[in-house]
Amino acid sequence: MSDTNPAVIAALSKLSLNEAKTCRSSLQPGQYAVEETLLVSLQADVRVGQDYTQHFVEKAKPWALVQALLSELNLERAAAGKLGLDMAQVVAMARQVDPSLAEQAKQAASEEMAKIKAPTRQGANGKVTVNGTLGIIWSSKKDGK
Repeated sequence: MSDTNPAVIAALSKLSLNEAKTCRSSLQPGQYAVEETLLVSLQADVRVGQDYTQHFVEKAKPWALVQALLSELNLERAAAGKLGLDMAQVVAMARQVDPSLAEQAKQAASEEMAKIKAPTRQGANGKVTVNGTLGIIWSSKKDGK
């Protein structure tokens, strides 16, 4: 099928998936052996969006930054003979921070996170939308073959 028009394959795939979802409730649990020749009618409008680049933020792992900071703080506190802090204490302390200092920290963190996120940009294919109909014109099983 490698020489088949890609728009035909995209339309067949999307519309077949829709049909599969529709008839799923008719399938009983079990294993099915399927061997059938079909002649299908396919009429569709296929739209393909432009490829684009996007951030995959989960790769930047911003919460790892928070944990690293807390771990480093606790190591220094332990070296100074002080008890460490847990996340609940940090959250309670954060409620008391001067908003202008918090904004400065946010700006600095944003700049550093941008450096981390920069390599997490990846290309993504444009969205494919299909509107159309798929019908079976002939089935080898209906002819008893």
